[in-house]
Amino acid sequence: MRRLASGWGRIGTRARYPRTVAFMIKALASFRHAALPKLEVHRLTHGKPWLYPEDAHILAVVSDVAPPAEVHHLAIDDIDAIHDYIMDYLKKTPLSEMPS
Repeated sequence: MRRLASGWGRIGTRARYPRTVAFMIKALASFRHAALPKLEVHRLTHGKPWLYPEDAHILAVVSDVAPPAEVHHLAIDDIDAIHDYIMDYLKKTPLSEMPS
């Protein structure tokens, strides 16, 4: 399959998980300083500092390079792995432990 120019992974992947991708982006953009479980999305070319480990609520890092600290790392172009990680987290976490 061809890669998308935007870096979202294989064609068709984004179409299969549009709500997950939209939720993840919205959650990170709107609540990055909130005390909620989250993924850090980091691109080396942006030149910004890592949020992990200063933010203890970061569960994993999604990036194009390995993070500088011990944290679960997901490749930025592996949308299937990111989706699976989010879904596994949601399945493992009891509703009573979810932030309200």
